[in-house]
Amino acid sequence: MNSEKSIDVRSYRLKPTHSSRGGSGMILLLLLFACLLLSMHGCGDGNPIRQTATDDGGGAPSVPESRPPDPRDEPEPVTGSDRYVRMSTTQGEIIVRLFNVRAPISVQNFLGYVDSKFYDGTVFHRVIKDYMIQGGGLDKDMTNKPTGGTIRNEWTNGLKNKRGRVAMARLNGQPDSATSQFFINVADNLSLDVQQSDGAAYAVFGEVVHGMSVVDAIRSARTAPQSDAAGNVHENVPVEPIIINSIKRITAEEGDAQRISVHRRTLDAAASVLKSKGVDIEKAVVTDSGLWYIDITAGTGTSPSRGTRIEVRYNGWLTDGTPFDSSDRRRGPARFRLTSPSIEGWIEGLISMKEGGKRWLIIPPKLGYGNVMRGGVPENSILIFEVELVEIL
Repeated sequence: MNSEKSIDVRSYRLKPTHSSRGGSGMILLLLLFACLLLSMHGCGDGNPIRQTATDDGGGAPSVPESRPPDPRDEPEPVTGSDRYVRMSTTQGEIIVRLFNVRAPISVQNFLGYVDSKFYDGTVFHRVIKDYMIQGGGLDKDMTNKPTGGTIRNEWTNGLKNKRGRVAMARLNGQPDSATSQFFINVADNLSLDVQQSDGAAYAVFGEVVHGMSVVDAIRSARTAPQSDAAGNVHENVPVEPIIINSIKRITAEEGDAQRISVHRRTLDAAASVLKSKGVDIEKAVVTDSGLWYIDITAGTGTSPSRGTRIEVRYNGWLTDGTPFDSSDRRRGPARFRLTSPSIEGWIEGLISMKEGGKRWLIIPPKLGYGNVMRGGVPENSILIFEVELVEIL
């Protein structure tokens, strides 16, 4: 076992430079050019990316960049090799599905700490409301628990740091430094999937399948700096400690039941709208990602794939029956490519259709607009679409 180091939190940003000599225009030009080159790291905007490391796992840049979703991130299929755990916290319970096939090293490492009851009594020691919640290594006095050895970083497994996904925390500049600490993404932090300056990104190994309301309660906790016994200052610490009482394995059957229960609530929320339009919701099919669809007409043509240009007719509603979008409003069938910025639920729902087919899509927030307000669509909205695949172009 080894005890962990505390590393100072530092931030870096360019500051205005003044000169009493000539050539100020050239200096300004050079500064602007430097800002352009360093735009991925923040420049003069008050929100620089900080390289932080809290104890063994601090992790991630504290101001994540934004970039379009990666269409290669396929929904993780449910397999017999999945593992599940129940995390009991002072805010409630969280059920986590562990991707044992795609991230075997991280999962087995995590389960080793679970089985030894290492996490019992640890806290979520770093909470950033629109970014992530981090825990798994410190007690409420901000004292490190001794851990085992470090593990290899599995960041190339294809899993993305989307809202609800669980990833390993690690030291900046040390790709293979993860031990016990983990974080839960509370937003789509796709910048964490990009190779960092140290040659690696952040490895996802699980996802929350039940209890995101608990995660959201934790993310909203009031935070402040807190010193440990050695005088080290830790940022973004909940003022009222949020304690992990225990993390225990549960059976795959129980975990899958929780996952389906969450998906079912999506369909139930849309049921009144669908029933008002004469749709038999008992014919609905749910995919591994949580998308629901109901075929109206199967279609007889070919199916599109990601990146294909298509022509569709569609209408969209919120679960209270409010229409929010329609191809008719856009003066006829819409033509576009099945790739970003199309929402993931839309892409997934269409690539399994055939030309001439019509289908209802019930899209949960994580496959839709997520926690972002878009036009007249509130954040965390379930989207209902009636869509017809007219033609593959």
